[in-house]
Formats: sequence, structure tokens, C-alpha cells
Amino acid sequence: SKDLKNFMNEYFAFGAFLFRDPKTWEVVGKASGLKEMYKVIKTLDTDSLIYHSSRNHISKWLNARALFPIAELIKQVYIDEFSTPEVMRSFILNAISGFRKSSSRGLVAEFDKEQFDETVIFSRIGEGSLGGKARGLAFLDLLVKKNPELDMLSNAIVCIPRSVVICTDIFDEFMEINELDEIAFSEASDKDVLSAFIDAKLPQHCKDDLLVFLEISDRPLAVRSSSILEDSHYQPVAGVYSTYMLPNYDSSIETRLTHLCQAIKSVYASVYFKQTKAYMEATSNLIDEEKMGWYCRKSAGHATRNAFIPPFRALPARLIFTP
Repeated sequence: SKDLKNFMNEYFAFGAFLFRDPKTWEVVGKASGLKEMYKVIKTLDTDSLIYHSSRNHISKWLNARALFPIAELIKQVYIDEFSTPEVMRSFILNAISGFRKSSSRGLVAEFDKEQFDETVIFSRIGEGSLGGKARGLAFLDLLVKKNPELDMLSNAIVCIPRSVVICTDIFDEFMEINELDEIAFSEASDKDVLSAFIDAKLPQHCKDDLLVFLEISDRPLAVRSSSILEDSHYQPVAGVYSTYMLPNYDSSIETRLTHLCQAIKSVYASVYFKQTKAYMEATSNLIDEEKMGWYCRKSAGHATRNAFIPPFRALPARLIFTP
């Protein structure tokens, strides 16, 4: 049975993909998933890349994992169809990257700090509710996936910003471990409530995930509330809670993590500000039934020497807009 297992892993491609030097047969790279496959191919020796691609080893490995669309595409890759091996490498890398991005559309993936990278569009930390805003964003992402004609627009990309959502169960855990109920439901001033929440600590597992998110997020961030009652049909509380914009630039990752954690805790604190409590009372909602999630999204645009510019295009002079 052991021999059979080894045979199936090696020849039927059920195990990790082992890249070998065709001259020495030494293992020069190992990939257990698409993310690792991308990383290995990016730096793989040219001789090894040609050896495996010319024998359809990569497509066989992909087929074994039921990744049929990309397997069929890469199966048709022949070295003599490209001007250089590097052009072929770029084609394979683009195919893997494009497949991973398209497969993540319309899904709210569970955040995995071991697998998270730039191809994950929308992910969640925690197991509770996404909240109103984040749920709407996930719905928009699903609509984009269901309408592939949006990908055919010239000079335009239709997509949601890359986002990570912290679900409402993290809010409950935060409130419990820091024993914040007493000041939250008291008549304390907004300043005192905010100070108490800033001094509190986020769960460590949450901070570990946020650190990984920041490692590949080099654009300004918007930290927005996403509570259960937001965007509800009858008595929405949209616009009541705080939003924070973070530059996320030109400082150490530890400093950026501190800023992000402070913004999250400030959003949590805004649930218990006097204005929020008054609005809850006026709309017959119960403040102690509110559960706060939040989502953090990367801002669209591009960086210049000393500023970050949102995306916009200059309009042709012949276009005239009237009120």
C-alpha cells in the first residue's frame, strides 16, 4: 500500500508538485497549491521550467486538483510558440494569477494568513455576521461575477476594492475580554468612552491576521463600520457610526498596525457615543442588541511623489454639463 501511495503521488500528481533539475534530478522547488506554484515558477531555473512544461507535468498536476480551465490553457503551452522562455514564464504566471483572481470573485473567503495574497478580493475574519455594509459589498462582488461582460469594457475595470471584514463575533470577544460593558452603557462622555476603547486590546489572533493584511496593502485604507442594523430596510442607522481614513504609507508596519487597530477600536467606540444612543432611542432600536462588524478596504487610485490621487479622467473639452 505504501508503494501504491508513492506511485500515485508521483505519477498521478496527487502529491505536492516537485520541480526537478533535469540534469541532476535534484528537487529545486516544491508547490502544494496554486499560490506556491506561482512563487516557485517566478524564480524557477529556465531548464527546469522547460522540462516540466514541455512534458505537461504542470497541467497534469492541475487536472488532478480539478482545476480544469487553467489546466487546459497551460496544456497548450509549447516553448517553440514563444520568442523566449521568459515570455512563456510570464504567460504561465499570468494564467495562474488570472485564474486565482476570477475564482475568488463573488466569494467571501475565510481569512487565512498562510494563504492570503493579492489575488484574494474579499475575505472575512471571524464567524459572525458581516454586517450591513460588508454584506452589500459582497452582493455587488457577486453581481460582477455573474456579468462577465463587465470585463469587456475598454479602459475600465469593474470590481470591488480589495477588502477584509471583521465579523461581529470579534466585536463580542473584544467587549468581553476588556470588560467594556460598564462604560459603554453608562452616561460617560464620548471622550471617555473613546479613551477606554483605545486603551483596550484587540484579540491577538485578530491582530496577527491584520498584520498579514498590511504586508501586502500599500495603499491608503478606509476603515468603515458594518453593523447588523446598518442598511436595514425600515430603520437603518447608516451614517451614524464613524469612518476613518489611514494613509498606510511611509512608516514601519508596526506603526501602521497600531494605527489600524486604533481605527478599529474607534469604530467600535462610536456604537456607544451619545449621538448614537439618542438615534437608537428615537428609532426604537435597542443599543445592547447592536453588533458591530467593520471592513477595511484599499483605496483606488495611484500614488504620486507627495500625494495619493483617486482615479478620474479628464473630460473632453467638447462635453458641456448643464444643471
